[in-house]
Amino acid sequence: MKINTNNKVVSLDLIALNNYNPKISIEESVENSKQYHLVKKSLTEHGQVDPLLVRNIGTIKEPKYELVNGKHRYLAMIELQWKEAEIKDLGIINRTEAIKIALSTERPKIDLDKIEEAKLLKELQQANDDMSGLPYLENEIEEMIKMLEFDFDKMGEDEYEDPEPKEKQEVTCPECGHKFTL
Repeated sequence: MKINTNNKVVSLDLIALNNYNPKISIEESVENSKQYHLVKKSLTEHGQVDPLLVRNIGTIKEPKYELVNGKHRYLAMIELQWKEAEIKDLGIINRTEAIKIALSTERPKIDLDKIEEAKLLKELQQANDDMSGLPYLENEIEEMIKMLEFDFDKMGEDEYEDPEPKEKQEVTCPECGHKFTL
């Protein structure tokens, strides 16, 4: 089903949270809590870049919205005491369609290639660009750039080969501290 959308700015008072968010809450996950603070930092530095995805649960004449995607942005906007937000209105759709869209917009997100990400950060650093508004923790940028100095070619497979395969384990790079799962 293809849905027509309409972008507009509305009062945050007209938006309610849904009860079907597939993410672990920021209270239950240290990682999600860190991500939330990075989202809040980005909103502070750059403003709202992505609209909140909502469905109309009111009427056409008197809309009220339910958040479909954008909970961290929404909560950060509330905490930052914003009054309005840009939304992408999916219109009046039922709950099952909203759930399908919520899953379809979250599940396929693709992780960044860490080496390419580090190269881009290094390029910004070399240009003496202000990187304070980027969604990274304080020491994360330096650690990622330092990772580029590691010589992966020196890591011979036989040197690190385990004679008995074990369950997946996490290994930390001695040079930059980046964690890898083997």
